[in-house]
Amino acid sequence: MKHQLKLIENTLILMLELESSIESQATDIRIDFYDRRLAVQNEQQSAFDLEARISNKSPKRVFSPLNISVRMLRGSLQIYWYTMNINRITKKKHYNYIAKSKNGTYDLRTLKSKSSDAEWDLVKETEEKAAGLREQWKKLIQARSSLIRLRELSK
Repeated sequence: MKHQLKLIENTLILMLELESSIESQATDIRIDFYDRRLAVQNEQQSAFDLEARISNKSPKRVFSPLNISVRMLRGSLQIYWYTMNINRITKKKHYNYIAKSKNGTYDLRTLKSKSSDAEWDLVKETEEKAAGLREQWKKLIQARSSLIRLRELSK
């Protein structure tokens, strides 16, 4: 019995390391999204600036309201999408969180409607990675819960 408990405890410790690894990967996905989106926006802004010089008008400004965030809340990893818009008069930021579908994933059509054409491939790729991490997290938490119940039964 003591040997079983020790094995369960060691497995739970390893699961904590896995949780930390998944959380780190989620943060990396967020950082990569913003870095790559900035590159896309800079490229798009250069095209707008060139177009404005040719037509002798003021250039359009690139703005993308779609954002992704990662947080731990009450022991749960959350990777979620939201839009941020700025009121032109008051300069206040308004956040609108995008709802997941019933199966716990984001509808790609909704994300596409919130993103620019230039960044759609990036949004889609990022969501596919995030969905994979959400699924890994879900399975890991289920396994951890099962191990905790097994530990209680083994005492």
